[in-house]
Amino acid sequence: MLRECPICCLPLPLDAKKWSINSCCCKHICTGCAYTNFVRRDPHNCLLVASRHVMCCACCGKAEGDKITDDEIKLKLCTACNLVKYCSVECQKNHWPQHEKACKKKAAEIREDRLFTQPDESYPGECPICCLPLPIDVTKRSLNSCCCKYICDGCEYANKKREKEQRLKLRCPYCREQLPVTDEDIDKNYTKRAKANSSNGREVLSSVGH
Repeated sequence: MLRECPICCLPLPLDAKKWSINSCCCKHICTGCAYTNFVRRDPHNCLLVASRHVMCCACCGKAEGDKITDDEIKLKLCTACNLVKYCSVECQKNHWPQHEKACKKKAAEIREDRLFTQPDESYPGECPICCLPLPIDVTKRSLNSCCCKYICDGCEYANKKREKEQRLKLRCPYCREQLPVTDEDIDKNYTKRAKANSSNGREVLSSVGH
């Protein structure tokens, strides 16, 4: 067995990959202490040496796979930031003052990535009435020429049911304009909306060859 790490005073592992030696003092340093010193000096670059490739406890330097009595050490990843690993809950608590800043910074970045991940390009937007995502299948949403807004079939059905029960004239569920009857009136509405810079109106006109 090699000598002890001069920083943590723990025995150095036999595996040469789990300790390092610096040319300045020619001292053998365990990877745990080397990592801790690196993060202390530059916590923002923590990701460069950490992540799932870290094979030693960030607190005590015990390497994964080493044996204490008959038990083999198994490291567990910090679930908040996924940057460091610990061999025990006690080590995680002891290392928290050093790890807190980098952990909270990375955890915030992970939350932002999850919250603001952009949807697929095929995402058609939300129904302006119920604010639920519109289905990609065009047969499950409708477009009225008066306002050129896509409405989900649920809101369209609810509006028609209400108008039928109350014996009202058929109107657009969004803008409440009376629905056109003839194809000529429908084309006039689409043209009007296209001139008003409606992308849906221009899309309909281009599809019919106007």
